[in-house]
Amino acid sequence: MKADAAHLRLDDCDLTEAVFMDADLPGLILRACRLPRTDLRGARLAGADLRTSDLRGLRVTPANWRA
Repeated sequence: MKADAAHLRLDDCDLTEAVFMDADLPGLILRACRLPRTDLRGARLAGADLRTSDLRGLRVTPANWRA
């Protein structure tokens, strides 16, 4: 399944083991979300803000953050 969403905001959610590989998610905002084993590898996350979320176990690569 392909997921694309510009400026998606999710608050206080549990995304444990969610898979967003290769998704197009520019401007994604995750506030106070739990992300253990969440897979964002290959996703496009330019401008994303995950600062208040629990990132322990998040699967992501530096290339995800390029515009």
